[in-house]
Amino acid sequence: VQLIGQLLLFLCAYFWLLFFEIPRLFTVYWVNLLVSFYLAILMLCLLRSLLMSYWVSSKIFIPEKDDKKMSTLKCLKCGSVKPDLKTHHCKTCKSCIKGMDHHCKLLATCIGYNNYPYFISYIFQVLVTATNYVAFTIPYLYTSLYVKSAVIESTPPFLMCLLGFGTIFGILILIYNHLKFLSNNILTIDYQCYMDLDKRSKLTINFREAGKYLYAY
Repeated sequence: VQLIGQLLLFLCAYFWLLFFEIPRLFTVYWVNLLVSFYLAILMLCLLRSLLMSYWVSSKIFIPEKDDKKMSTLKCLKCGSVKPDLKTHHCKTCKSCIKGMDHHCKLLATCIGYNNYPYFISYIFQVLVTATNYVAFTIPYLYTSLYVKSAVIESTPPFLMCLLGFGTIFGILILIYNHLKFLSNNILTIDYQCYMDLDKRSKLTINFREAGKYLYAY
């Protein structure tokens, strides 16, 4: 449901730009065509990153019983063999996720070792898309409100413009957090573990090694 909602939102915003705002802002045909082509490429890249983030799985499956090369780390909840200490069990997905970063409620899937690059690409492209939408919508709103005084006509793009500003603000915070985690060689779940241990105990725990305390869960 979350995935379909995002797809519909992006497609509606794209077609609104393509058929309503772009023709009014760019009256020259070749400029109109060039901008439409740019937005189409941007939208295709965004949709690819969104779908790859959802479809590419980082789940660890239960190995065969006669496998002699099994690791000594086993999940206490699903019995899967963990290849490293960065593999954690997700209560929502009910399986172990290799290199688990977090469970993304917006995408309804876990972000881990295999799909984390697509997720980072996705949030960067959402930032670029939202910025472009706001940049194209502001001149359209100015023309509708102050030149033609078309209040009703400007209501949908005004609401979408507010949504665009909110998206830009939220994505900037998200990118800042992930860059901070990557610079310290930790994952989101490591940071959550660190904060949880810091609140519950008086132990002095290294920020970079907090994820090791999650290996059995």
